[in-house]
Amino acid sequence: MIDIGKFTTFQTQNLARNFFQINNEDDLSYFLDHYANKDEIFCFGWWSNILFAKQNYEKMVFIRNNFQWIKYLGMDYFEVNTGENLSAFVKFISQDYNINMLHPIFAIPGTVWWAVIWNAGSYGVEIWRFVKKIKYIDESGSVVENDKYAYSYRHSNLSNRKIFLISVVLHFPIKNNPEFKEMKEYLEMSLKSKEYKKTCGCFFRNHILTDRVNQDPILAFKDNPIQTQYYKEEISIPAWWLIDKAWLRWYEENGVKISDKHANFIVNYNNENPENILRMAKLIKQRVFEKFWIILKEEVKIV
Repeated sequence: MIDIGKFTTFQTQNLARNFFQINNEDDLSYFLDHYANKDEIFCFGWWSNILFAKQNYEKMVFIRNNFQWIKYLGMDYFEVNTGENLSAFVKFISQDYNINMLHPIFAIPGTVWWAVIWNAGSYGVEIWRFVKKIKYIDESGSVVENDKYAYSYRHSNLSNRKIFLISVVLHFPIKNNPEFKEMKEYLEMSLKSKEYKKTCGCFFRNHILTDRVNQDPILAFKDNPIQTQYYKEEISIPAWWLIDKAWLRWYEENGVKISDKHANFIVNYNNENPENILRMAKLIKQRVFEKFWIILKEEVKIV
């Protein structure tokens, strides 16, 4: 049995009987021949927004992409294997090609895989703004190259599919945004305001209001947060604010704590059992619903 929990930032104990890691082209070929069209399969990179919900997996086959490479295609186009570390890629294009367009997401832990699957973003920048083509192995075991896709806030049309994402092509039409800070500044800002140990980052998605005409009870609150953001034509209410106003910041139970830095961060500081994290998440949803009549939706992928 392999402890696959070590490949997540929650660091829970999750034992899997069937595990295969792809480190090179030969491993990828073996995957195509033996695993690609299996029903009970879960493919992943190294994710900061994933929670393995069981302590033991007997039947499911887990495939992890640990294959890493970056190819410069010219004209500020890059093809990146999705096993590549996201921060390493951001640093590479910044130092070698003077491109700062991904500086705001430099401090996000994880691989390019999950960043693309879940449209990772920070400080107003989302990675799908730069995606031009994806290459993946689909549910039938076929290799597909596709430039047609759909994405939204912390979501893409890849997120609910059983695919193995091989690589992604990104293009940066503008190399530098003068308003963006240096990478180390974003890292320093994140370290001050967020937890980085045994947490998935934001557990819940921000709450999107599709109708601005007093449809939602939160609009009646006089202390409506300054941090209210606009996502395209929609209003986004930060999940951390909802959790904080439900008086849950600092709350802890069974080795799991809601961060005092960022109320949307669940910290697994002294616990190996994923069920305790799920209980905390359930409590948060219940309290927020009781106060605001809002049902929070998970940003983390629960397997």
